[in-house]
Amino acid sequence: MNGGSQNVPEKNEPKKPGIRTMISDVREYASGKKFSLGELVSAKQERKTAAAFESPMSKIRPAIYVFIALLIIIVAAFGAFWLKRTIQGPSAGTAAESPPPIIRADREVAIELETRNQKTFLDLWQKFLDSQLRPREFIYVKTFDQSQNEFLDAKDIFNLVEITPPPLFENGMGPRSTFGIIDTALGNEPVFIIEINLYSSAFAGLLQWEEKMTADFAKLLKPDLSYDRGENVFLDSVVENNDARFLRNRTGKPIIGYSIFNKQFLIIAQSEQAVGAIIRIMSTLPPQ
Repeated sequence: MNGGSQNVPEKNEPKKPGIRTMISDVREYASGKKFSLGELVSAKQERKTAAAFESPMSKIRPAIYVFIALLIIIVAAFGAFWLKRTIQGPSAGTAAESPPPIIRADREVAIELETRNQKTFLDLWQKFLDSQLRPREFIYVKTFDQSQNEFLDAKDIFNLVEITPPPLFENGMGPRSTFGIIDTALGNEPVFIIEINLYSSAFAGLLQWEEKMTADFAKLLKPDLSYDRGENVFLDSVVENNDARFLRNRTGKPIIGYSIFNKQFLIIAQSEQAVGAIIRIMSTLPPQ
């Protein structure tokens, strides 16, 4: 052996496991990027959690969009229906409620108008006025406007027939009214019953109305009666213990008159017999 050249024994150091080399590399990378290994692990864990959360949400999200779209369509459809109903009024399929008569009626009939036409109304009114009634029968004549799907009240009929009561009377009127026809010893007679809310105003208005009451109601009265006025003034009368006022023609027959029952209900008719018949009904079965 050559003494000057000694063989240096090789170092047999155990190799580091691969995982430690990886950790070292990661640490070296992290130190270069100015953040710690713990922060890197935490960020990776957050990404896993977010991915796990987004996975089911990505499946639910389309269903949410569909639900919202359906909700918008339903709301829009309801809004369109409500707007149409507001503009056009109640649906024709919804029957209007018939107002009950103020007093008991033996029978109820209806004048049905396609539109508020005066001639059509008067023709149908006259038809009922000429109809055959049983002795002392009272029929309640309702008027229904098909175009508006509603029943007409006293003010509506006054406008239709061009009856213009004084403002004082209108101020005293109540909301209810009943127009009808009753059989008396003089034949069929029209009767108009109107609720009174303010007696003093209504009565003052009636006194003013006397001057043209006959002319206003002429289209609704019996056509075979002479309207040639006698004294041309209404005279006080008493009917069934109630004060009344009547206008008579030159032969002494009543043309038109009125009485207020219990200061609550005005009765306009063509004779004491008709007014008396209505008062008897009211006395037996008081109006509700």
